[in-house]
Amino acid sequence: MRMTVFEALMFAVTFASLVLAVTSSNQKK
Repeated sequence: MRMTVFEALMFAVTFASLVLAVTSSNQKK
């Protein structure tokens, strides 16, 4: 399965935003 640079970048951004959302919600507790 071949991934383009754009697809890899979008996946990285989505994953990073997901991690940020989880960490920020954990800090609010």
